[in-house]
Amino acid sequence: MLDWHHLKDNKTTYIKHFYFASGMALRLMATVILLLLHAVVPILKIPKSLSVSGTSDYLFDKDYEVRQRILGSDPVGKKRI
Repeated sequence: MLDWHHLKDNKTTYIKHFYFASGMALRLMATVILLLLHAVVPILKIPKSLSVSGTSDYLFDKDYEVRQRILGSDPVGKKRI
């Protein structure tokens, strides 16, 4: 359960990891809140960036950035467009 090598394995510092993880958590919380509001008030328009597809794209891009940092190169041959 505890991974004492997580920061080293991901080639990051505590502060960078804190900002990365906090930023992702805040982004996902904003998405969840908007989706819950949309469930109650369906006429509420959700911005593309916080929609399900926008959030999926965001997570894919962040995963790509992390993998690229860890591997030091493009892990899949090209960046997703």
